[in-house]
Amino acid sequence: MLVPWIIFSQPATVLFNQPILVAGLIIVLGEAGMMTRNRRASSIASSILLFVIIWGKVGSDLYGLTAPDTAVLLLQFLATIFLMEASTSAIVYRSTSDQISKTGEVSETSRTSLNRWAVDHFSGLAKLFIAGFLLSLGLVVVGSIISISVSQLALSAALALGAVVAILFLLTYRREPQTIRTTR
Repeated sequence: MLVPWIIFSQPATVLFNQPILVAGLIIVLGEAGMMTRNRRASSIASSILLFVIIWGKVGSDLYGLTAPDTAVLLLQFLATIFLMEASTSAIVYRSTSDQISKTGEVSETSRTSLNRWAVDHFSGLAKLFIAGFLLSLGLVVVGSIISISVSQLALSAALALGAVVAILFLLTYRREPQTIRTTR
């Protein structure tokens, strides 16, 4: 649902008038990555989607097209980062669950610990997504109130880059479930 929303909200000109092809390629790559539990493929699909969002904004400015709404742009960007992290976590969860099942000794404690990690991790990601969106939206409002002009481009770029780096750092600094080793 995220890919069509992002792709078809971009002007067709910046996607070389091929939005259906671009959407199809991203969907196939992302789904293939999730089905085969390939982190690289799902991360590449999400990275391409992030690139499309950024290129859509840059291309709109270059071609003199109507600019997308800033709040929608922020929501799309953060939703893509959130789902990128969530898909990686889902792959880790399924792989760890399979490893626990293969050991032959499926202890209730192991399964409960893994499920607790998943609930805590995904709820933490959701809280971080909401906080990141509100922080970014707050920066947009503050920027409009203090009227950051084009001559202060370095200041606005530094604020935006700082927010993106903070969000990416918080998203990627996570704990993954530990494999439980039984000793005999």
